[in-house]
Amino acid sequence: GCAAYLDSNDLVDLRTLFNEGVHRSDVLVILATKGVLTRPWCLMEMWEAAVNEIPIVLFPVVGGNWTLDDARTLLSDLMGQMQGRNQWCMPEVMAHVGAQGVTDVREVEDVLLAHIGLVSSLERPGRPASMELDQRLCARLKRDVADLASWLPAHNKVVEQRLSVISWQ
Repeated sequence: GCAAYLDSNDLVDLRTLFNEGVHRSDVLVILATKGVLTRPWCLMEMWEAAVNEIPIVLFPVVGGNWTLDDARTLLSDLMGQMQGRNQWCMPEVMAHVGAQGVTDVREVEDVLLAHIGLVSSLERPGRPASMELDQRLCARLKRDVADLASWLPAHNKVVEQRLSVISWQ
């Protein structure tokens, strides 16, 4: 076996979650249920994993009502979607990423969608093709912007294949 870190509801200091948990992990496994991506600490854990090049594996929980389409919808429009799901989430997330110089929620969306592998293209309503946003994404994920057009669809294909295998519920 190998060591595992399980985050906790009793957590007093988020720095412990990042420094003792996410930053020291080889992989971040998200037990995917319908509401998990509406929790600010979950989005912040995924952000920290992404910018520290730690793979994220979504593992849908049987009976958890998680869907790939809903995850894409939510992470593609965090500000709009969170208004009806968890209105306190995004101020907390943006305060966390703001300390790292992020002021545009599209950057958070891009990093999560790309790193997790949920999309084959970053273009979506509210996020047109943008070299500036692509460059910021690649800087965060430590990727070459010239490879983005080929890496993103390939990564998405692998993730969708993985989800089709583990989502047989």
